[in-house]
Amino acid sequence: MATTRRGRKPGRPRKYGQGRINATVRFTPERYAGLKASADANGRSVSEEVEAQVERAAQYDGILAAMGKSFEDIKRGNLEAALRAEGYTPVHSPAGEIWFPPGSPVERSPGFITEDESGQPVSITDELRKRHGQK
Repeated sequence: MATTRRGRKPGRPRKYGQGRINATVRFTPERYAGLKASADANGRSVSEEVEAQVERAAQYDGILAAMGKSFEDIKRGNLEAALRAEGYTPVHSPAGEIWFPPGSPVERSPGFITEDESGQPVSITDELRKRHGQK
């Protein structure tokens, strides 16, 4: 007659105690290589690195939701900042902003104020109204 052992399961004791869940995930070889390299650089196991990256992604999602912005909104803002830093001039039109490179022969009428000079958005239609004495 066989006797059954009660108590501890066979194998190595769990490294982490209560509150930790073991999850199985699959990665492409390229993704795993990147995770392994990142884990080595950060002094973590691959499992700890995956957990850290998932936590960071959740934080980013929370921040974006709180800001009410998407990555596309942020990219667009960075593009506008980069264009301004390079000396491009924005001109507002009904079709959207048109960015003129530095040194472009953008004809400015007397009294025309760019957005950079006024701190306020200036549109082409506003400028035309001024030229023709309309409000």
